[in-house]
Amino acid sequence: MKEYREEKPNKTLRTEEMEFFKMRNINFRAMAAHTHVHDAIEVIYMNRGSVTVSIDGVKTSIYPGDVALFRSGAIHDIWTEEEVDNDYYVLKLAPRFLYDIAANEKLNNFALRFLICNPALKTIWRKEEIEGTDIELGLKRLIGTLDRTKPTHGIYKIISALMVFGGLFASDNEVMSNISLSDEGMYRALFYINKHFDEPISADEIAERINMSISSFSRAFKSAAGQSFKDYLNTVRTNRAEELLITTELPVKDVAVRCGYNNISHFIAVYKKYKGKTPLEERK
Repeated sequence: MKEYREEKPNKTLRTEEMEFFKMRNINFRAMAAHTHVHDAIEVIYMNRGSVTVSIDGVKTSIYPGDVALFRSGAIHDIWTEEEVDNDYYVLKLAPRFLYDIAANEKLNNFALRFLICNPALKTIWRKEEIEGTDIELGLKRLIGTLDRTKPTHGIYKIISALMVFGGLFASDNEVMSNISLSDEGMYRALFYINKHFDEPISADEIAERINMSISSFSRAFKSAAGQSFKDYLNTVRTNRAEELLITTELPVKDVAVRCGYNNISHFIAVYKKYKGKTPLEERK
């Protein structure tokens, strides 16, 4: 029998916050985290056993010492595999936190690396890839701060977390260096889409918001996200719809409206195109 166990942090992340905690022991063949989407950037570091992570529909097994990255807005879930106790560490960071420390043109790519759902970007790092890197060092330092309460440990956690994200960025920097960005406008565009996906937004509106021509915006956006504005918006919306279909009993028409679709027939067609099944098939 499958056991349901939801990953629950102690509190909701505010825009300036980060948190690091260890998941309790989870039985084998259990749901460690239900299908969900959140704005926070999340890293999990496998400690014992193994799990299957699904990130934007792609399933991968990870083992002790492996790392998985869930970008902001990525739909994901986690199932345990091994017939032993399973546990892992979780690092969560609000996107604005990274952007605020990288708020200049030279460092925009750093924040964007963890915000955009570009399929070309890496999401899984194996144990042998991170051994001796800042990723491993930062995670081990974070583990060392658990259960410590001195005021200085808060700063130490932030430094260690940034070391992890810096290592993740450096390991995939070749892809990021090929992404052409104008300035902070692309970050603001993606941030706006993730926050207002349920509203009637358009490429023209966002281009105007960030003072770009529609042609320049369209080129820059496709370079950053690996897909057109329309495809990206539909990906964000259908990811949110998938979460609602799986975790709630809301009627399909209500799910459609909550995700920015006022026409139920159009929603069904778009959902099937991007998810390969109808909303009702998803729910079943």
